[in-house]
Amino acid sequence: MEALRIKPRSFEQQFRLKEYFNFREGNVTVVDIIPEIMTDSVPVLIAPGWNENFDTYTKSLKFAFEHGRRVISFDYSRTGGKVPKESGYPAAELRKSLQILEVLKTKQLKEVDVIAHSEGAINVGIAADIKPEKFRNIVFDRPMGMVGPENRMALFARWFKMRRIEKKLRPQDTEDPVSAAQVSARFKKYFMENKWRGYDEVTSMTNFDLVPILFRLRENGINFEIIASDNDLMSPLKRQRSHAKFYGEEFPTHEVAGTHNMLSINPEMYTRLALGMLENLQLENVRHEFGRR
Repeated sequence: MEALRIKPRSFEQQFRLKEYFNFREGNVTVVDIIPEIMTDSVPVLIAPGWNENFDTYTKSLKFAFEHGRRVISFDYSRTGGKVPKESGYPAAELRKSLQILEVLKTKQLKEVDVIAHSEGAINVGIAADIKPEKFRNIVFDRPMGMVGPENRMALFARWFKMRRIEKKLRPQDTEDPVSAAQVSARFKKYFMENKWRGYDEVTSMTNFDLVPILFRLRENGINFEIIASDNDLMSPLKRQRSHAKFYGEEFPTHEVAGTHNMLSINPEMYTRLALGMLENLQLENVRHEFGRR
């Protein structure tokens, strides 16, 4: 694909230039970072996990930028936002999904590739279920909603255990956005600004089943692949496979080592992996298109 040139600006300059949108579904802050030379005109959306935002994925965004991909990510407001009452989707997740779609519409983006991490997999799954034409290829990185229903308190217990394990893996520099100190600060801000919404989101994650949506995404021609690990306490690969077998199904899955948040903790390895998977999915699209001619 021919490289596209735009006016050069550094990653740091663009990361500081936030965009603020006030939609019926709620307020959202967006970073949209465009490299001087783009290797693919379709942007990559990095959908944050629960209680995270674009700061969490600063290094992942920069890695994608340095490899020629336009990258977009969000910070969702913790208050406001109206959603349809009888949509069939949980309101706590639908709110974020509709904000994603509104951002794509407002920014006049025809379609995106996606790296959807953790809860972001649910948000992106719902958004793609509503508007499949807006999504080209999706990598679900350690997705929630893939292991069947479970107890909310059990999920919280695993989440706290995961944080203790990951604290040893995170940078010691407290100014680093991936450090344990920064993660804790984001969690406190996220949860305390609207603890009831936080509980609703956790409840949704424990009960939501992403698998039926994956069937529909495939029917609508959206290529996807899953990154999963048995070391992931939040969404273990063994439980994902067991739940998929309940439907008599196996989904394309890339098995890796590491804990739940390795996309942001080790972006050089895992963002590289996710971007490579997006490229391979697009090659499949191209081969399929040529095969039809």
